[in-house]
Amino acid sequence: MPSTINGIGTWYYGKRNSSKRHGMCEHCGKEAVLESYDATLYFVFLYIPVIPLKKVKVFDECSRCRRHRVAKLEEYEAGKRRKLDDVQRTWREDPGNLDKAKNALGAFAAFRQSEGFNAFADEVIGAFPDNVELYEIIGDIQAAFKMLDEALVTLDRGLHHDSAHEGLRESVADVYIRKLQPDQATPYLQHILDQRDASKVNYFYRQACSYQSCGRHREALEAMERCSQLAPEIERDKGFRKIRRQSEKLFNSDKRIEHKWLMSQTGIALPDGGSYTPGFARWIFPVILVFGFIIYLLAAWSAGTREIYFINGLSKPYTVEVNGVSRTLEPHEPATMRLEEGEIPIRVTKGYQTIEDQTVSIKTPFFSRPFIKRAYVVNPDGAAALLKQQTFYVPEDSNREPPNGAVHILTGDNMYALQGVQYYFQPFPESISMSEHSTAESRWRVDDLMRRGNYSAQLAYQIVMEYTSPEATQQWLMAQLQHDRDDDELIALLLNTVGVEEFLSIAKPRLDERPVLIDWQRAVQNVREIEGDYDTMLAEYYDALEQDPENKALLYLAARQEPDVDRSRELLLRAAAEPEPCPHAFAALSFHHQALGEYAEAEPYARQAAERMPESAQWRDALIKALRANDKTQEAYELMKRTSREEPDNISVIEQRIYLQMELEGAEAAEKSIESFIRQKEATLGADTAKFVGEIIRCNMRYLSGDKEGCRQIAEENGLPYWLMMLQMESGAPDPLQDLELTSDSLDLIDQAALYVHLCRAGRDQEAEQYFPLLVEQLSQMGREARVMAEILRNADASRVDEALKLILEPGSKASALLILSERVPSRRKDCLAMAARLRTEKQPPTYMIEQWLKE
Repeated sequence: MPSTINGIGTWYYGKRNSSKRHGMCEHCGKEAVLESYDATLYFVFLYIPVIPLKKVKVFDECSRCRRHRVAKLEEYEAGKRRKLDDVQRTWREDPGNLDKAKNALGAFAAFRQSEGFNAFADEVIGAFPDNVELYEIIGDIQAAFKMLDEALVTLDRGLHHDSAHEGLRESVADVYIRKLQPDQATPYLQHILDQRDASKVNYFYRQACSYQSCGRHREALEAMERCSQLAPEIERDKGFRKIRRQSEKLFNSDKRIEHKWLMSQTGIALPDGGSYTPGFARWIFPVILVFGFIIYLLAAWSAGTREIYFINGLSKPYTVEVNGVSRTLEPHEPATMRLEEGEIPIRVTKGYQTIEDQTVSIKTPFFSRPFIKRAYVVNPDGAAALLKQQTFYVPEDSNREPPNGAVHILTGDNMYALQGVQYYFQPFPESISMSEHSTAESRWRVDDLMRRGNYSAQLAYQIVMEYTSPEATQQWLMAQLQHDRDDDELIALLLNTVGVEEFLSIAKPRLDERPVLIDWQRAVQNVREIEGDYDTMLAEYYDALEQDPENKALLYLAARQEPDVDRSRELLLRAAAEPEPCPHAFAALSFHHQALGEYAEAEPYARQAAERMPESAQWRDALIKALRANDKTQEAYELMKRTSREEPDNISVIEQRIYLQMELEGAEAAEKSIESFIRQKEATLGADTAKFVGEIIRCNMRYLSGDKEGCRQIAEENGLPYWLMMLQMESGAPDPLQDLELTSDSLDLIDQAALYVHLCRAGRDQEAEQYFPLLVEQLSQMGREARVMAEILRNADASRVDEALKLILEPGSKASALLILSERVPSRRKDCLAMAARLRTEKQPPTYMIEQWLKE
């Protein structure tokens, strides 16, 4: 223990990371508050800290006798890091081992290591998505770390799998109690009352204290009454009698009674340490000079070891060897290593062999090293986009809004040296400690832009475009495509960045590569189709097939260009044949059948495509359409539930799952899912944005369920003109766009088609014809088959209606085009509407009006 003589000696200063618990002191043997914290041991002169001697970890300092145990903080932290790294590595080497996963989670709890816990917990849940026990363990640890909102999200996900799980329900109740939301806890504790389980009376005792902390003494007394009913012997407890007297006295007031222990953290057993007491007080002045120089040298030497963040900017994991140590880098997830300054060689040993061996240099001047507060982020693939973001805090009692912070996007390098950043790969805290005279303070954070919970590739692209230049955006996309060489989403973003001419020059050398890069070929086909270059492309593919007639990829690509439907299907069947069929061919065959309303034939091909390309949302959506058309909604729903667990941040997937749930389980079950979605997304999207997205889903759900008045109310309250337009069409309004901030060119093809037909049937032909060129133009941008349909529509050619019925177009777009054709060629209206009805296999806005037309 530190000690002083006449104000000279050693003492602790700078208490940090404090945690308290109630227990018996091992030194004086009395019940007391035991506090553990980090501090710096200083040499003090007249009680003034003069020289920092070492950073220490103090364990269980007794509030009565002040005695405690102590260890060097560096040794404790090093041991902690080794233990955490070991248990995580042990589990990652055997990711199917549940016991190793629990051991790793327990290590985070034992060391009270909240940093990095949520990321690791997501990994564990990803490996055991249906294990309810893990949700309970992780939620309880998050609650112990005071991450109460995150704990609620985790526990709610567990209840989604097992809504009756008592441990999860009790944990959720405990979190609400600690958040001083005791009303929310009540339904989660009902099973205790039903079972009359006296051993769990403490939950209602804590609920009573939570009510007292809110100044709600009537409810507090009701909670105490439940305690007495469960365990009558609690009436003998002095503490219980005390809080009852308090609420009885304050029954008619709203005075709050604080119970700080409600927010206390669980006590943790920690390692043994030693103690340190210097013996040089009488030689203070010479020691200050000599010791100060020695301390400075030691500080300069110790600062030569840096914590380096490694980040993988690609879509799949790979393993790097750094100074002979291997580490697997998960996509967009940080991994840390402590390394000595100098030349650091990096080599990829597993995964992307396109990443070249490299050496990064980390050097700082020896004597100025202690003053250099710099962190390093290494991105071996050079494809990451880092978000460097600033935010401002103002005092709680201030009336002024905090200023907007700066945003920087870092791309194009394999190493970044960063200064002045407080938070690495973690969100900003909700609040910070500020000096009493401060009017505003800023903090900086750094994160991977595409890290889970941040932004999708599309949104990340938009942010990079906004905060950098088109040249930097192109360089970022090309760095990804250098390694993820055939990624359709990245290719589409590149096309959007550079334009058609430059894109074709970039793509040209990739077209001759073998094996065939299908996504590059498809992108080039789509670009050249817009130019009407069909015949030339088809001839090129047939020439290539003469050289390699059984190349399945070439057969598939030729089929995409073949205008003859029967010939195209023959090529696709060859491409899908064993051995080594082309997965895209199955999807194309399913698409062919779906475009003709042949869903029974489409389903097997859609299954093959989804099984062989499970990561593709396009093929998954095709399978869901086929399943719903074939009255297999339950299977479609189970597929979407599984997908939403695998992609918890994909809002589109969650939205589809909720709509399918509504069809199967009713609107009430869907409403609960929407509320759960809003709670889960508050942490990542923010409360306002999460609620707004949830209201959009709710508005659409109300519309699809037939509750048009409920849909109107939500649309008006949240400013959603799209649904107001649909409701005005449904009601027969002559001008559905009147008084709405909505224009026809902002609508998609389905909505424009509905608007056109609505105006035609309202006798407003002249106004309908004003929209017609826009419809035809939009169709013309959708490929060769769509151009043919646009030509038939433009000419209102009755002799080509049969050709239109056989065109291979996306079912929703084809159905919309046939609705228009039914108006332009009235003599074939029945045939057009019959095919459109076959193609509309699911409800989608606008619904009821189109259904009425199709019944004709």
